[in-house]
This record gives sequence, C-alpha cells and structure tokens, in this order.
Amino acid sequence: MPFSILGDWKWYKFIAPGILVAITPTFYVARITSVSLLSQAKEPFIQVAESKGLTK
Repeated sequence: MPFSILGDWKWYKFIAPGILVAITPTFYVARITSVSLLSQAKEPFIQVAESKGLTK
C-alpha cells in the first residue's frame, strides 16, 4: 500500500482509530439495550400489551 494507517503524525492518520473509538460505545450500548429487552420479554406488562393487540 502506498500509505499506512498508523505511522506518521499527520492529521489523517487518526481517522481509522477515531472511527473505531467512536463506534465501539455504540455497539456496547446496543448490546446492553438488547439484553435488557430480552430479559423483559416474559414480564406480565408485556403479555398484557400483546394480548391487547400491540405488536413486538
């Protein structure tokens, strides 16, 4: 490759690590939200809402 992602101290060398650092918390919050929703799937208030016709 004619360029390297990490190496010199030029401004564009921080793009790839910056994107990685910005995306990682998003995946973490999405995982926490997913686990929380799955743990409440059989709660009584969810069953009542589904019996009244609300979709998932």
